[in-house]
Amino acid sequence: MDDRWPGEQRDDAAEREERSEWDGGLAALGDPEPGHDRRADDRPGDDTDEQRDGHLKSAEFFDAEKFPALTFKSLSVRINGPADHEVTGELTLHGVTKTVTFAVEGPSAPGKDPWGNTRIGLSATAKINRKDFGLTWNAALETCGVLVGEEVAISLDVQFIKA
Repeated sequence: MDDRWPGEQRDDAAEREERSEWDGGLAALGDPEPGHDRRADDRPGDDTDEQRDGHLKSAEFFDAEKFPALTFKSLSVRINGPADHEVTGELTLHGVTKTVTFAVEGPSAPGKDPWGNTRIGLSATAKINRKDFGLTWNAALETCGVLVGEEVAISLDVQFIKA
């Protein structure tokens, strides 16, 4: 899973946080029983900046010790076309739950990997305001403005292996 957390930072650089471990499943699109949970570790991954990672894990930002995971529970799926869907559900981040809609592209056609597993892939995107989830830390920049923007773009690129 690739979660991207862009912010208004120096040189308009976007922060990207990649997570490879998560727990969840996929039911057939159009499943009459929504409510499938997805869970991802809410502790930032380890990149090459230990100080930055430590700050993101701290109580000042994600408070990963108190809130070790984010969850998404689907409530509805709207099929707009063969590879164009909207999945609405409850996103819980930092102990706060809000309704969020993901635009979903895919799924891809099933294919076999080199080990004989059947896989599909899809991409999903959504935008949230981090302050809606209690993530309010920020710092003023010398050149005006602030270090972290309020809008967060979430981008997921995922693969599923048929059980």
